Formats: sequence, C-alpha cells, structure tokens
Amino acid sequence: MDADDEKGGGLLRPTVVGLALALFSAALALTAIFLIANPRIGVLAAVMLSFGCVGVAAGLVLTRRRSWADPSWPPDLESKPWSTRRARRVSFLYGVFLLLISVGGVVTLVGADQNETDDPVRGWVLVTVLALLGSALIVRGARREQEAVHSSDRPESGPIVDAQEWVPLGPSRTHGLFPWWALRVFSGQPLLVPMVCAFLFPVTALRLGAWTWLFGAVGLAVAAVIVSIVVRRRSRPPCISRDATRLLVGAREVPTASITTAMVIAGPWEPDATARNLAIVLTASDHTRTVVGLRERGRLALTENQTELLMAAIERADIVLPHDKDDPRGRFSRMLYPNHLTKTEALQLVREPPGDGEALPVGSAST
Repeated sequence: MDADDEKGGGLLRPTVVGLALALFSAALALTAIFLIANPRIGVLAAVMLSFGCVGVAAGLVLTRRRSWADPSWPPDLESKPWSTRRARRVSFLYGVFLLLISVGGVVTLVGADQNETDDPVRGWVLVTVLALLGSALIVRGARREQEAVHSSDRPESGPIVDAQEWVPLGPSRTHGLFPWWALRVFSGQPLLVPMVCAFLFPVTALRLGAWTWLFGAVGLAVAAVIVSIVVRRRSRPPCISRDATRLLVGAREVPTASITTAMVIAGPWEPDATARNLAIVLTASDHTRTVVGLRERGRLALTENQTELLMAAIERADIVLPHDKDDPRGRFSRMLYPNHLTKTEALQLVREPPGDGEALPVGSAST
C-alpha cells in the first residue's frame, strides 16, 4: 500500500473499500435469503445472512472514515442534529416502501388461486392499512414545510376581577374534539410504522368474516372518540393562585413550594422545525404533573400576567435535576435526564421561550 493509500487518497481509500464491502455483503445476504429455506444448507445460509448484515453495516461505517491513518473506529465525526428535512425524507422513503408492499400484496391477492379454506379478507385488510399508512407518510414527506414563525408578541391580558381566585395558565383548548397533536407526534416518528405493522400481522392471521372486521373497525373508532374526549378534558390548562403559592391541576391543589423538577417538551423536536409547540412540565413531590404551554405553533401562549405568575411560582419551588439511585451526587444527571431543567433554566425558558429554529435549553452543563 503506497503513500496515497496510507492517507486515504488512492484507489483503495476507505470510501471505495467500504462501498465494495457493503455491496458484496448485501449480495451475500440476498443470496442467503433464497437459500435459507433449504433444510440441507439452512444453518449455513443463516450464518451467511448474519455476516452479510454485519458486513453492510461495517462497510457503510467505513465509507465515513477520512483516511486509513484515522485511529478512531468508528470514525469520530461531528454529530449532525436531526433536521426536519431529514425527517421528511425518511417519512417519504418509508411511505414508498409501504406502498410498494401493498401493491405487491394486491397483485398477489388478485393473481393467486384462492382455496376454499383460504380467507382473503385478512389479506385485503392488511394491504389497505399498509396503503393508507404509506400514502400518509408520502404526503407528509412531500409537503412543503411551513415558514418559520418569529413571534415575540404575547397575547393580550384579560381583566382580572378582584373576586377571581385562580388565573388560567394558557388559553382554553375547547376548540376541537380530537387531539391532533397525537397524530402529529405519530406521523413525526416514522420508525413507529414498522412496529404497528408488526402488530398487524398476527391480527390478520385470524379467520374472521367481513362483518367482524367491520364491527372491529367501528369499535376502534368509538374507542378513539372516547379516549379523545378524556384526553381533551384532561388537557385543560392548569390554574395558578393570584399569590403564586398554589397550582390547580384538575381538582387538586398543589403548593408551588412542593415542585421539585421541571422538564421541557417540544413538538416537533427538530431544531429547525417550524410552527413548533413548546411546553414546560412541572412535577411536585407527590408526583403530580402540571403541563403549561409556552408556545403553540410558534406563537407565545401566555400573557404577561400569566408569565409573571408562573415565574413567581418557579421562584418559590425547589427545582433540581433528578438524581439516579446509582448516581447520588448527580454527576450524570444531565446525561440521564437530558430534557430536565435546572431552576435557572426553567426561569429562562418561561421568560423567553425559544421560537422556531432556536436551540432548546437542554444538554447544557449542569448548574
């Protein structure tokens, strides 16, 4: 191997070797798939399939190596944050993959001879579900991303009556029945689609009639409506007393001095996401959780008065990073609980909630 190869600039540079290894391993794994059903060489084919999968992974990692002189393995490259563009691209590819599977299933169901004992209904149900999931992911991946929202204007504060004991922390969410945020969370996680499909395959093995499938679908729809109503009722914004000493979560009063942890949640989570929702989760010592929305679709959700009351409540609280039972000194709290906040970070988050494209206060050094 000459000097150019040592530096990774010759013909046998790491990128070329890694690509060749990945292609050879993929061909080996594909061959093993066709041979694994043969009882005489099934064990050998399974071993070939394992080595093929490992070879593909090793080859792809090798393509990222800068040179042969790089001592790190895997290569120590700077991590790139998961972006909205990458999320849309993954969703589109998953959608195409599921749609191709559904098309292949349709061709198989139409062209195959059905025996009397076969029940094609379960096959059509699975094909339909895969087609719907694939189409939804393709639409999500191909749609144009919304413009970033750079809003620093807070909603107008309403008049506070002297007899009013509780002040709601955020607007009322009674303008819809279904929690569409749950659908957005599901569609934003394309890796959940294979898990859903894995649960569908055992269901399709049941020999059920067409009316049974119809009643099952209606039952699922009714259950979804009931769950949505319950979630909607429990999603009402919490209230805070005018002296910022108590929180009203549902019908339970929680002293603000008993709040021990604070956590930030966002959706979508990607740093360059647009129309992002942002909230802070406060947990008391009795494990009562309070979710306060700070931004809704990029716009501020709390008024000036509500923000001042929430900051006063956090000032009274004893918020610290959680400690693991095996880490009593909390040296690894930031690593084990990356979404949790210190008291200073919680106050900063409420005072100036990050807008679209702005970094979230997570992953910083523990204070």
